[in-house]
Amino acid sequence: MGDYKAFAKGYDKTASVRVKIGKVRSDGAAGSIYATVPVAVEAVGTDGSRRVFSGCYRTRFIEPDIQEPPFRPLFIETGHLARSARTFSEAVPSACTDDAQPIFATGGDGAMVDIGFQNLSRLMASGKPIRVMVLDTQVYSNTGGQACTTGFLGQVSDMAAYGKAQHGKEETRKALVAMVKKAKAASSF
Repeated sequence: MGDYKAFAKGYDKTASVRVKIGKVRSDGAAGSIYATVPVAVEAVGTDGSRRVFSGCYRTRFIEPDIQEPPFRPLFIETGHLARSARTFSEAVPSACTDDAQPIFATGGDGAMVDIGFQNLSRLMASGKPIRVMVLDTQVYSNTGGQACTTGFLGQVSDMAAYGKAQHGKEETRKALVAMVKKAKAASSF
């Protein structure tokens, strides 16, 4: 924490401050809710001068049930403001693009298309730039080769030949590529 007296002194020549908030986007992960908040700030000096700043804040709310006292309420995790040449009414960013670099995710078909699809679909819905490579092994590799829903009906793999004979279920998530703009699919067979 910074020194409050130094913080307050920074406003000695400030007559007023206005804040404008843009469209807040939020997502959750492992007991936390994160939100990105685009903002514009206008500071009016005691001499009548006006300065406009724009930027983004990232807030975090941790589920109180998983915290130990003292509880930490909603807080600002990161933030940045920069001087803007735009007017106050135009300065709010249309989106917070701190993470303009894409997130790269690689995993097997079970982890990305079957068991882990909920996590992948949340990431896709977040609007963040992502690049995903699904390694289609046709089996659950972490269970020793058990057939998964992306496998072919009647496929024989290390463990698929054992157990009760039954038809596989319909797997509509195989159309993963159709859900994403600018998606590309490649196959080795």
